[in-house]
Amino acid sequence: MKKIFALILTLALALTAASVPAFAADTDTIGKGGSAVKDVKATYSAGDSATIVYSVDITWGEMSFTYNDGAWDPDTHKYDASWSPKGNTVTVTNHSNTAVTAKLSYTAADNYTDIAGKFEKGELNLATAVGTDISNAPHDSDTLTVSGALSSKTLADTAIGTVTVTLN
Repeated sequence: MKKIFALILTLALALTAASVPAFAADTDTIGKGGSAVKDVKATYSAGDSATIVYSVDITWGEMSFTYNDGAWDPDTHKYDASWSPKGNTVTVTNHSNTAVTAKLSYTAADNYTDIAGKFEKGELNLATAVGTDISNAPHDSDTLTVSGALSSKTLADTAIGTVTVTLN
């Protein structure tokens, strides 16, 4: 049995050594002054231009606001409260091969439903990036304002809500 097995292995080794690789290159032999010619071939393969690729950059401002309960106005019998924003802008840049619409919204946190947020535009319509340089990609910005009163007991940098950008 060992002899038969050894014979089979020897035959397999001999056949493998004599085989020609399937991807062997063509070989030409020429002498002095001779030349060889080889065709260069090409095949066209249609790209994936029918597939829509979405790629959008969102640049967030700091989204930080300071509430000032204001000074007493004896003429109106009210405090002139105000919000001061720091980085309240969102910029959307389109790198997609199709036009996109970005919808911006504000949602108050559970304990801060008395504070409303509103975007100036609320919707940004951006053209396709096809045919544009990266540095000139279609982009637009929107600005968030907040209103309502913030309790004096609120700690600094407390999350009062969230901003969402949704692509349509």
